[in-house]
Amino acid sequence: MKILYLVIAILYSTSLFAQQDYHINDCLDGRTCVSVVGVDTIFTLRLAYIDTPERAQSYGSYSLFQLRGIIQGQTIQFEELSIDPVTGWRTGRMYLNGVDIAPQLLMQGAAYPVFEGMPEELVDPYNNARLIAAQGNQGVWGGGAPNLLPWMYRKIIDPIPDADGNRGSVACPFSIQVETECEVFETFEQAQFARLCGNLAIDPDNDGVACE
Repeated sequence: MKILYLVIAILYSTSLFAQQDYHINDCLDGRTCVSVVGVDTIFTLRLAYIDTPERAQSYGSYSLFQLRGIIQGQTIQFEELSIDPVTGWRTGRMYLNGVDIAPQLLMQGAAYPVFEGMPEELVDPYNNARLIAAQGNQGVWGGGAPNLLPWMYRKIIDPIPDADGNRGSVACPFSIQVETECEVFETFEQAQFARLCGNLAIDPDNDGVACE
């Protein structure tokens, strides 16, 4: 119960930073949405301090569905923390009617907290929101085979950035594409890499998770 009270406190906390209103037209994934202003002005807004499964991963669609359910078609308050100099995407905290959106996604098991760079006052509440989902077997904490964390997934499918920071495709050895026995893989990450390379034999139920 103490954990729940702490999370409720952060959900309804008031930010000291400037906020701007954006009408959310749609969401691209579990932490990224777009706001269309006028005829051709599009703002892409990304939630800070959380990460979510990619759409191609297990629970990617679930995370997207949860975020859309909260804010699609709504006018949110956005506390901007940074702007990507290349894409122009804005990263920050989102609020709907004064309620912090990220902990809601964490409690639904639709996101993972990212503690690197997180303000100290958010660490316990965001972690407690995660614990609520984990204890309730919600979303990504629902049991079964371990899910490949989204930042690990990105490294596997797109591991090496070039001089400009862009990532190219990874080469898939033929041997792992045809291997049928999970025992040959030393780690889950190796097995999942083979699955991402198109090895369906180690994923008989075709849910995207290898060697369950």
